[in-house]
Amino acid sequence: MKKKDIFEVPLLLTQDEIACLLGITRSLWAMYTKGERGLAVAGKIKLEHLIASANQVSFFKKEKLEKETVHEEERNIRLQSLLRDNQIKQFKTKRKINEMERKYQAAINTIHFIKNCHAYGLRENIDESIFQVIRNKANMILDKNNLGLQEVHKLKMEVLIYEEKLLKNQLKKLQ
Repeated sequence: MKKKDIFEVPLLLTQDEIACLLGITRSLWAMYTKGERGLAVAGKIKLEHLIASANQVSFFKKEKLEKETVHEEERNIRLQSLLRDNQIKQFKTKRKINEMERKYQAAINTIHFIKNCHAYGLRENIDESIFQVIRNKANMILDKNNLGLQEVHKLKMEVLIYEEKLLKNQLKKLQ
């Protein structure tokens, strides 16, 4: 008979603690669990009572312990907090994506504008260095808001949306 087989439900009891509850030494308990020694009648009776008490745990589990209620409330608060944080991150990420897309498009439009100015012969009346400064600025903005970086933020947004869905499902299960 092994110690694990004695109780039907998992308990946080060490061999020392079980031995103390039975009023025997740890070594006697270890030998008993290996089948090398028997228990005195008083020890057997106490062991039967311990086993009966352990088997009643599932019956009493219907009544929530105060600690369980506190932990459930803490879990709910944590999930609500994670959901709020997620929604804030989604808002910021969406704003970032929109800003990147806006700047990227404005830079593209600016480069086309410069090309159009050249095509219509406007560069004859305007210093070319001004066009070059504007083109350089537009190219720099294109690099800072490139499509690859936009995609990274869009993927991040998808992950946040999925996380929000998971959090909402978890909160729904708890209600």
